[in-house]
Amino acid sequence: MSKRARKAESDDGCGCEVIARDWLEQDMCGDHGVSAEPEPKRVASLAHVLRTERSHARRGALDAALKLLADTPEARWGAVLSKLRDREPVIAPAPPRAPRPLQEEYETYKRLKPSLLETAKGRHVLIKGRELLGVFDDMASAYRSGLKRLGNVPMLIHKVVEVEPVYRIY
Repeated sequence: MSKRARKAESDDGCGCEVIARDWLEQDMCGDHGVSAEPEPKRVASLAHVLRTERSHARRGALDAALKLLADTPEARWGAVLSKLRDREPVIAPAPPRAPRPLQEEYETYKRLKPSLLETAKGRHVLIKGRELLGVFDDMASAYRSGLKRLGNVPMLIHKVVEVEPVYRIY
């Protein structure tokens, strides 16, 4: 990469300074083979014109895309494109989160935990939705009871402990 190209990337990111300088050098020198350095003011002025034209071209392309998207199912992208056209910040909305499995059941357990620690510490509880279905001595009996009452559906069977264990999955 030449010095000029590196300088252009650091200057304005679009290379307008380099293009302007090359055009002015060609205009001044022609095909005579004589090199001449254009005035910095002229280079800056022409680079500004190039950036403005590029901006207008981008705005025109965004307007055309807005027209295409107006009557499509992807019309929500129209709002994003109009913000881009008007140079407003675009913050894409976060996609809705899928509910985590057994989240409601675990919230119920956390809500009931203080009373369960007093009455059923070290035992297993069976929870479905917001309802405590039973307290059992071991996990197997809680599972069998859950299968009889609910069938083969997701349910929370959790050992009542003061400090929750942390499992690392590698």
